[in-house]
Amino acid sequence: LRHALEYAQKCMQRREAKLPFDHDDLLASYRQLAVMYEHNEDYAHAVVYLEKVYLAQKRKKDGQEAVSDIQHLLVNIWKLKLKLVVEPQAYAHLQQCAEMWDPEEIMTLNMPTVVQGTSRQPPADYFDELVEGALPVLTAMHTTEDHEEKQRIIDETPGSMETLGQLSCVMILCS
Repeated sequence: LRHALEYAQKCMQRREAKLPFDHDDLLASYRQLAVMYEHNEDYAHAVVYLEKVYLAQKRKKDGQEAVSDIQHLLVNIWKLKLKLVVEPQAYAHLQQCAEMWDPEEIMTLNMPTVVQGTSRQPPADYFDELVEGALPVLTAMHTTEDHEEKQRIIDETPGSMETLGQLSCVMILCS
C-alpha cells in the first residue's frame, strides 16, 4: 500500500500543478488519497483530503447532486474526526448524552447552529471546537452512572447544553 500511496500522491501533485482546484480529476485524486489514508488508519491525512473535496464542492454548488455530495463529505469528515479526536471512553459518554434526549428534538434545536458552524469554518475545525468545549463536561460525567447526576452536571456547566446538543446532532448525522 505504501507504493500505491506514493504513486497516488505523485498523480495528485501533477494534477494540482495543472488543473483548477475544483477539477473533477483533481477531486478524484483527493478522494483516492483520503480512502487510502483512512484504510491505513491515518485519519488526520484522510480528513485533509476530504476537506479539500468538501471546499471545492461547496464552491461549485451544482444542483442537488452537489448538495448530496457535500452532505456525504461532511458526515465522512465528522466520522473520521470521531475516530481521531474522541477517546473511546469520551465517545461512550457522548453516545450516552445523545441517548438522554429525543433525537428529533436534538436535530430540530441544533441543526441550524450546526449548519451555521460548518458554513463559517471548515467542518473539522468546527468539530474540534465542539469536542474541546464538551470534554470538561464529558470528563465530569464520567464520574457517575446516575442519569440525574449527569443532567445536573450538564445544567451547571455554562454552555455545555448547547455544545453537547450540537455534538449530539453531529453524532446522529454520523450514525
